[in-house]
Amino acid sequence: MHNKLLDSYLNDKPKHNLSKYITKYLIMIIIVLSSLIYTSLSDKNLNTFKKYVFENHFNFAKFNSFYKKISVINNDAVLVSQNNDLTSYESYKEGTLFHVSSNYPVRAITPGIVIYIGPKEEFENVIIIQGSNGFDIWYASLENISVQMYDYVELDTILGEVNNKLYMLISKDEKYYSYEEYQNQI
Repeated sequence: MHNKLLDSYLNDKPKHNLSKYITKYLIMIIIVLSSLIYTSLSDKNLNTFKKYVFENHFNFAKFNSFYKKISVINNDAVLVSQNNDLTSYESYKEGTLFHVSSNYPVRAITPGIVIYIGPKEEFENVIIIQGSNGFDIWYASLENISVQMYDYVELDTILGEVNNKLYMLISKDEKYYSYEEYQNQI
């Protein structure tokens, strides 16, 4: 089955569109300026903003779903890497274990915000991305991590590398999805 996934990825690489990026950055500028104006009006507004954004769990996925509706972001999921070094995969715990070659570049399968980097459960070097589609995606056992906390990553961004095995866990609303189920959900 993984050959079908590889073929679909290799034939449907994301295409860069300058107007998409211009629109996206203009919207970000408007949101930042609106936030600055709102917080500068009064101390009460500033405290409300701090409490909601910094102290409570701010759901970036909900914000990004609004952002996605008003911009032109391509949100198609793709397989983990461009190269053909994926040998097989299998269910493992609540996620999927991919068997890959050495120094395998791991790519984001959805755009989103990096909400966690570090050890998690039995895994070292875990990156969790809260996707713009509402899914949280764990990428475990990475080396040479190339993203930082709260980075916004685009589809296909290289997150790091793995040697021989990549564990991926995909969840939404406290339900776990296999890689194939995730492909069918989006």
